[in-house]
Amino acid sequence: MQPDLEIGSLSRKTETRPQNDSIILLSVFIFNFSFILILAMCSLISINKQGLRLADHRQTTFNFFKRNKYDIVFLQETHWTEDLQTTIQHNWDGGIYFSNGTENAQGVAILIHGRLDYTLQRSKRDSHGRILSVEISMDDTIINLVNIYAPRSDSERRQFFQTLDSYLSTNNDNILGGDFNAISDPQLDKLGGNPEAKHYANKTLTAISSRFMLTDIWRQMNKNKRNFTWTGRNPIDNSLIRTRIDKYLISRNLPPKITTTSIQPYPHSDHDSITLSLNLTEQPCADGFWHFNNSLLQDPIFSDDIKLFWQDWLLQKHKFDNPLIWWDKAKKHFKRIAIHRSTILRKIQRNERNQLERSLHFLQQKATNGTSTDIERYLTAKEKLKQFELSDLEAVKIHSKARFIEEGEKSTQYFYSLEKRQKTNHTIKTLTRDNLDTI
Repeated sequence: MQPDLEIGSLSRKTETRPQNDSIILLSVFIFNFSFILILAMCSLISINKQGLRLADHRQTTFNFFKRNKYDIVFLQETHWTEDLQTTIQHNWDGGIYFSNGTENAQGVAILIHGRLDYTLQRSKRDSHGRILSVEISMDDTIINLVNIYAPRSDSERRQFFQTLDSYLSTNNDNILGGDFNAISDPQLDKLGGNPEAKHYANKTLTAISSRFMLTDIWRQMNKNKRNFTWTGRNPIDNSLIRTRIDKYLISRNLPPKITTTSIQPYPHSDHDSITLSLNLTEQPCADGFWHFNNSLLQDPIFSDDIKLFWQDWLLQKHKFDNPLIWWDKAKKHFKRIAIHRSTILRKIQRNERNQLERSLHFLQQKATNGTSTDIERYLTAKEKLKQFELSDLEAVKIHSKARFIEEGEKSTQYFYSLEKRQKTNHTIKTLTRDNLDTI
């Protein structure tokens, strides 16, 4: 209530010094608005520290996190034990959640800075210092943070990945990060070393990612780019080996909230850090009318995704007391898979359309004084572009919930106008206070 009193007292003095009061009010508004924006941004970092027991080493690391204003920190290979927890908590300004290993191996932790306004919903850890999940709520957003340090051997790693589903949330968004000790694409994620190394555990991780709708956000934002998070030497010939084994796998509806993700050099480990910036002000739109795109049934990749999910989901049926709940969750997964694949196909179609439009301009000029073949090519390109326009119209008709009109009626402008009006009607232009002042 104090801010209201201050604003009221300022408004009563407007007759004597309106200009100064306006400046003060504007300054207060800018400060508060900037403060809200700062809190709305959430910055994450994940790093394999390879031991963090020494006080000096720990303080240097914490200072690095504070200096760069990281809100959430995933640590792997902390080598922390229970006797150090009280001291470590005193070193950090905020909450720390532990899954300890031994003095010489393993250990993961999640650090959350005190400036982040959150509520702990639940946490879970294993007994080997390899996995820790912390579910937190921030305003109306609930996120399940899962930090892992996967085993190095492929067989142990496969068994470890099979335990992930008990730490991941089926109801809320997941951010699964850490040292996976596994690469997804040998061509892009590895340089040097044994090209025949086993990667059987990846199949298990792929199945988990499919079931929980997780995506490798760095790879999604850097399609064909090569970059690495670990650098070491081959013990046989001392040649350099580089891999991208540290990553974030996040829920597929989170990427619109991700502003940046990057691999940053870190001097105190042979692992580089991976960072992620999350914009919590990006509120998802309310659920609208969704209609399954029947053309997906002809898409082999979509069919493979459904088959892969279904084979794995059948094995989960025994975990549900009520088969109807199991089936309802399956339908939600089907929808997510369809939306994800449709999004990719729309991007492909958009690129094809852009290329077609450029080609059409070229063919138009060439057909002016060209042969019949040139004219036919121009007309064919024109027809293809027309089909794109018709596809767009059908999507708008479905989204606007309009009644289907008689075939052949020229209604493109009607549906686009209706869609535009609906967006306008759902846009908040002004806010009115109780005293009828508008913002």
